[in-house]
Amino acid sequence: MLKEIIHGCYTAFGDCVTGFVSTYILRHQLETLTKNKIKLSINWSYVKCPYVDPVHYNYNRISLRLRSTVNCLFSGEDGTLAFTRYYQNPKMYHDIAHKQYLFLITNQYLGKCFTDLSRDKVKELTLEAYQYFWTVILDQSKIKIPNEIKSFDFSDVLVASIRAGDKYLIDKETLPSHVLDGYDLINSSEYSKVILLGDIDNKILKESFEQRSKKEVIMFDGDIAHSSCGNPTEQVWEKIFNDLYIMLHSKAIIMMNNDSNFIRIVLFMKSPDHHIYIIDGGALKRVDDSSTLFGKHYTF
Repeated sequence: MLKEIIHGCYTAFGDCVTGFVSTYILRHQLETLTKNKIKLSINWSYVKCPYVDPVHYNYNRISLRLRSTVNCLFSGEDGTLAFTRYYQNPKMYHDIAHKQYLFLITNQYLGKCFTDLSRDKVKELTLEAYQYFWTVILDQSKIKIPNEIKSFDFSDVLVASIRAGDKYLIDKETLPSHVLDGYDLINSSEYSKVILLGDIDNKILKESFEQRSKKEVIMFDGDIAHSSCGNPTEQVWEKIFNDLYIMLHSKAIIMMNNDSNFIRIVLFMKSPDHHIYIIDGGALKRVDDSSTLFGKHYTF
């Protein structure tokens, strides 16, 4: 009988958290089916987050006789297709009855694959999973946010999560129109101050944005970029969680595109009086139902 699901992921931190959310929903479904409690643990090959409580890791060697593996580590429809071929199919029921461990490898949101759940239930479990990761999986006592960030007043600051145009900025190439249009929309917002956060050096983001805007750009110590893949250094981990803290506490935030899973780690924990915007049809659009932002390949 199945007693543990191990979530495996090989890519980047934001994607691994998204895959964990999908695995959390699967655990709920299998517990409902088996009427047994099933442990959920992590085996992230290149993303060993130092703030994850070690009790949630499982890097043990497990006999193939005891373990089954489902590999959904693909992008877009490829990954969801791989999962739908497993979920509620004979192999799944065989694994439940004959295996003790299920190793699910995925880096994406699989919400639309749970066809036996209502939209509202998928939403409830997804939000619950993000909260669970932040409050239980992460050991918050290990996360040290600098005082200059913790004491900062975010009430008149717009945070822009930028992941478009990074290769253009690094290579000093001409920015594509959708990035420039996004800069203009940030410039037209009611907020007087802007914090730019993304996968690349903050100085490069700042210099690029200031060519299109006279708004004050706030920068904190450290110009290090997020690691897009592989195992981040200690400095990168500090930068990642500083940025997550800023995103979580900002009064307003713009998702410059819907490609990045990084921002979703804290997006659904923002309080109701905080504003979330996306770029839609060349304009800023406020999002009142954050469940529409669960995943780029899942229209909710």
